[in-house]
Amino acid sequence: MRPSSPKSLALEVRRRLKAEANPTVAAGAQRFFKDEIRAYGVHSPFLKQVVREIWPAVKEWTWAQRFAFCDALWRSGVLEEGILVTHLCRKWARQTGEQELRVCGEWLERYVSNWAACDNLCLHWIALSVAKDPGLIAVMDGWESSPVKWKRRAALAGLVHEVRRGREHARAKRLIAKLANDPEEIVRKAAVWLKRSVRDSAAKRA
Repeated sequence: MRPSSPKSLALEVRRRLKAEANPTVAAGAQRFFKDEIRAYGVHSPFLKQVVREIWPAVKEWTWAQRFAFCDALWRSGVLEEGILVTHLCRKWARQTGEQELRVCGEWLERYVSNWAACDNLCLHWIALSVAKDPGLIAVMDGWESSPVKWKRRAALAGLVHEVRRGREHARAKRLIAKLANDPEEIVRKAAVWLKRSVRDSAAKRA
């Protein structure tokens, strides 16, 4: 795709996804989520293909341009548009700073509505950004007390890779203790996931 403005590129990406839409696939996707989703029915390999195609146009954008593009896709509420954003964030991880990670927290509050988008942000952006700059983990302080379940889940899931590297065990244990009995099953499952990661990491280093 040719370099373009954030708004026009977002419209072009949406056109591409709609052209690839498969109602049967979209109906099947709903089975993976307890929360109701809106989906085009586009498979992940196609999303990654679109990301590769638009990357030359967006890699040199300012953060303001990136934010405008991503925000335009998030606002649609469609599963694949949000997942495409998370794939782009992975490519931007080395350039992520405090401002960008705070925006991630805002997205979790405003736009994320399913575990796939939540976990992709955690594993593709938060984890890679914190691995590059461990000090960024402080941006996640207080996420575990958010009224938004996806932000509480991210407080846990965002630590999985750090724990597997043998780091942040104390923080992980504190969050597990706080959220193990969360009223939302999706948060409790993340607590179990992180607890298992802590156990496995400790066993490897025993």
